[in-house]
Amino acid sequence: MEEEKDKQLEQAKDGKKQVVALPKYYAKICEEMPPEYADYTKNYEIQYGNIEKYEIVRKIGRGKYSEVYEGIRTDDDQKVVIKILKPGSALC
Repeated sequence: MEEEKDKQLEQAKDGKKQVVALPKYYAKICEEMPPEYADYTKNYEIQYGNIEKYEIVRKIGRGKYSEVYEGIRTDDDQKVVIKILKPGSALC
């Protein structure tokens, strides 16, 4: 594996070394682990905390795996950001 990285880092391009950025950790974790590693929907029970002291004010964004809201923690009027993961969002 290290030899492969070295080859990629020293690829010649116009007589100069070309630096190739490679992730250091977990680059192939989904390929190396069994399918149940990333499919938490079957083997994991989500423990929800107390959400009663939070209020959503407005939606401020969304992504592939979540939606993000501006909110308020009602016990001390602190502004917060609330990120809600979409159902079925897996790592791999």
